[in-house]
Amino acid sequence: MISLSKYSESEFQRAFTLITQKIKILNFDLIPKKDFETAIELAFDIDENDIEFVALTEHIKGKLWTSDNILIKGLTRKNWNKIITTKELYQMTIKERKRQ
Repeated sequence: MISLSKYSESEFQRAFTLITQKIKILNFDLIPKKDFETAIELAFDIDENDIEFVALTEHIKGKLWTSDNILIKGLTRKNWNKIITTKELYQMTIKERKRQ
């Protein structure tokens, strides 16, 4: 992970801390059953570890932030396009900064 970021160990740890301190733990039991059923149909044969995240994305009617190419390709094949990649977020941030 550090080698991909091109950060030093200390820079990576600082960035990791800044990002993860904003993460909230969710109670997946609060997501409706229908959203889990949809997510199971979509993600079980791709990566069952991502079912909860797909279910949450369905529930909030949002986008799933991932750079997992296997997951992206698998969900896209199933016509589920509620995905945004880190690269896309970065490009959006750059465009927003240029506007300011």
